[in-house]
Amino acid sequence: MAGCAADSFTNFSPAAFKCLAAKAAKYGVKIDSDSGSASSTGFTIAWNYDRAGSKLTIQCTKKPIIIGCGVVRGQVKEQVQDCIDSSK
Repeated sequence: MAGCAADSFTNFSPAAFKCLAAKAAKYGVKIDSDSGSASSTGFTIAWNYDRAGSKLTIQCTKKPIIIGCGVVRGQVKEQVQDCIDSSK
């Protein structure tokens, strides 16, 4: 199993972070702190949310080899952008 490059998002509000935590919970990933990592169904996700700087960095550090990083990163970006848009 291999990981993917990290993605960073700026202007990331506390409301967007709360939204992302709720979305992640649907996949069995518990985000309960500003930084950490969690695993579910063969994937491990690491994140760091800098509240003062309004910046989120998120990375899939472990995934099944048959699933490409483009797919994983695309899904992460879609979910994050949805939370950014809904928190405006």
